[in-house]
Amino acid sequence: MIRLTKPAPPAVLTTRGAAATRANKAKYKTDRAAYRAGTKRFQFDRDIFAHPTVRTALRAAQHEKCAFCEWRISPGNTYSDVEHYRPKSGFKQRRGDPLTRPGYYWLAYDWDNLFLCCQLCNRAFKRNLFPIDAKGVRARSHFKSVGAEQPLLLHPCQDDPAKHLTFNGAVAVAVNQSVRGTVTIDVVGLNRPFIKEERIRRRVWLVDLCEARSDIRRQLAQQSSPHLLAALARLDRVIATAVADDAEFAAMARVTVF
Repeated sequence: MIRLTKPAPPAVLTTRGAAATRANKAKYKTDRAAYRAGTKRFQFDRDIFAHPTVRTALRAAQHEKCAFCEWRISPGNTYSDVEHYRPKSGFKQRRGDPLTRPGYYWLAYDWDNLFLCCQLCNRAFKRNLFPIDAKGVRARSHFKSVGAEQPLLLHPCQDDPAKHLTFNGAVAVAVNQSVRGTVTIDVVGLNRPFIKEERIRRRVWLVDLCEARSDIRRQLAQQSSPHLLAALARLDRVIATAVADDAEFAAMARVTVF
């Protein structure tokens, strides 16, 4: 997981999305008790929050990777979802809790709340989880501010994941026992077997490159060689691409290189 920067929101969110948000706020205002009890539920328009322009913008901003696990999401990959950081329909503080309704209905079309995620992060792990710190105050409606919540799940744009997450080999671990790092690893399944195996393969390749580079540097320390200098430059370029924002598992790569 690396820090992301988004462009301006797609027009569909600021037009149709804004209108749908106003309508949902009005519905809640007229019958709060029913929405709290779950006898009334909001209907959300996937054609707005998952509009092709939204998916395209997210894919570009996220370097064609899942916002959480950094697994590659190609343009034709159907195993990805437009995910709501704060769940739109209902939420859970812990995995075994009952679903509390409504969710963050007023953020269903909010650009800051939308990310492109692989379906394993979204459907198998995160789902409706959105834990907040015990000192936080949950925003239960659009009349309250989310600013007081103190979410435990890292936000890919508003937080710097590197302050909370690092790697021990290919295993994601919390920096200095960071609670937010620990919770994020659990909520989105950053150490699930498949993704860990993918990181292991990536790491083995990267360590081999770094060892080859170290060998060349040792040889160059003994005697200069145009051939070795050219080989070193090539390795430098390859390793640089492995830690770039658009590289798969860049966060792990950045703590692996030497």
